[in-house]
Amino acid sequence: MAAASPSVLLLLLCLPLVLSLAIAVAASQPNPNKKVIEETCKCTTVHSALCVEALTAVDMGGAAADARGLAAVAVRLAERNATGTAEEVARLRDEAEARGAAGEGEEECLGECEELYEDTVEQLEGAAAALEAGKFADAAAAAEAALAGVRVCQDGCRAVPDHKNVLTKRNGDVSRLCSIAISIIRLLH
Repeated sequence: MAAASPSVLLLLLCLPLVLSLAIAVAASQPNPNKKVIEETCKCTTVHSALCVEALTAVDMGGAAADARGLAAVAVRLAERNATGTAEEVARLRDEAEARGAAGEGEEECLGECEELYEDTVEQLEGAAAALEAGKFADAAAAAEAALAGVRVCQDGCRAVPDHKNVLTKRNGDVSRLCSIAISIIRLLH
């Protein structure tokens, strides 16, 4: 077997360094949509800093860097978060059922939240479809219905004795993302 030439060895030694530098340079590049994101989020009435943080962190892919594209991204962020929360609610309900927490109302609370989150995800899917079709009032109404479901879940679990709602943070996250999406959608009509 022939020995590798010095130039091939040098290339193999330098390749990881070159790739690391390329990745570092790409990661340090500012989001090209950041200015549009900041301007749009500044016009929203709620959670402006979170709006900028969340939308700047997302790869916009083919979405236009305008209010309509940002609204679509915000709805998808809320939908993704709501889907994760729905899965967590189902897991928590199964755990409550397994340990017999029904007498404390926890299982009932989580069962209701599970249904509400299924509806929330569907509403956000509807909001995304309405946005795509240019039906901004319908998109806003669907996102508002999603937000209402999250609030009902949060309020419904307060009746559980020794209330320690494990969903409070997750409900808050979905609520804030829905509010951001609604605010951006309202800029469109």
